[in-house]
Amino acid sequence: MLRLGTTAHGPVAALAFADEDTLHVARHGIVSTYDVATATLRRSRRLLPCRAHGLAATRDAVCAWGVGAVAVERGDAIVERATDAPRVVAAAWRGNEVVAAWSDGAVDALDARLATSSRDTRLCG
Repeated sequence: MLRLGTTAHGPVAALAFADEDTLHVARHGIVSTYDVATATLRRSRRLLPCRAHGLAATRDAVCAWGVGAVAVERGDAIVERATDAPRVVAAAWRGNEVVAAWSDGAVDALDARLATSSRDTRLCG
């Protein structure tokens, strides 16, 4: 059993399994990856400048979202984007893309919604 305990980063805000042995845990904007089989920390990194409200994961990538920001990490590459209203309220992976539910009620691909922003960096794919 993996025991997360408490850290200086605060309480756990979100969890997402990438597979049977890999668990991503968000505390504020910091996402830690654990090996569940050995109960060891693989790595921690800051994905968001704000508290994470949710995580979605695959074997190869993790998506984190919070009030005002969304980030996707693939390997060592992290792309973080500010989101004004509407905001991401939930997300899931569909193949190589993240599909997000937005606070305005829309459900569509994260890239499609953010493509009109001033920074045109692809988050997925």
